[in-house]
Amino acid sequence: MAFRLSSHKKNGQRIETVLVDGNEASISSSKTADIQQDIPEGSSLKISENGDSLSLISKGIAVTVKGKEILDESIVLGIGAQFQCMDQDYYVTKVISGDPTPRKKGYLSALALALIWTLLAIQLIVPIWLPYKITSHKVKGRNVLIENCSKGLDDLRRQFSKRQKDLGNASQINRDIITRLSEEVEQMAWVFRNAGEFMSKSELEKLEQDIEAYFKILNNVKKTDAVTIEPINTENAVRNILKTQQ
Repeated sequence: MAFRLSSHKKNGQRIETVLVDGNEASISSSKTADIQQDIPEGSSLKISENGDSLSLISKGIAVTVKGKEILDESIVLGIGAQFQCMDQDYYVTKVISGDPTPRKKGYLSALALALIWTLLAIQLIVPIWLPYKITSHKVKGRNVLIENCSKGLDDLRRQFSKRQKDLGNASQINRDIITRLSEEVEQMAWVFRNAGEFMSKSELEKLEQDIEAYFKILNNVKKTDAVTIEPINTENAVRNILKTQQ
């Protein structure tokens, strides 16, 4: 591994930079220092590499790192940091090698693998499940229609049977209307009992509408007596007969 050490002006302009291939670099007034600076003789700053981190060691001179001033001690910089010494700014940065990092199993890799398998499962299941769901929905809708028609016809037959018993003083034409409608309902019920399972969804929907229409007709007949006949004026009838005989 290696790290880069550089000195900068206050405005951020770089003055000097060195690439350190070893494990240690120094800043001092010595000619052998990696970066030579006007630092009191015998004093120095050393940057050392320890595994994945860098450390700064001050000797005989104060240095400010991460807002903390240290003297004759060391501090861990991590993979890079900025520090100041005698009004001079320095930057040190660890250089990451281009070697591929070996894959390590962990929560993220396990999660990624689980997501991949989930997506594959969805891609396989959806084409099979969706048509089944649509078909199941259609069948369920048809079954509801059959149940509604069956219940509607039973209720309609009971209402007509009750109405026929309650006709009382109703006119003959009203009796005939109720009888005729009752016969039509019985015919509808017979057809449904024998062929309801073979009826299409549209035919069942039409039958459901017809049942509702018969309920409305029955209620209207009951409320208004539907049809009334004006009695014949016998006086006018006799007068007209006599005229034809003269």
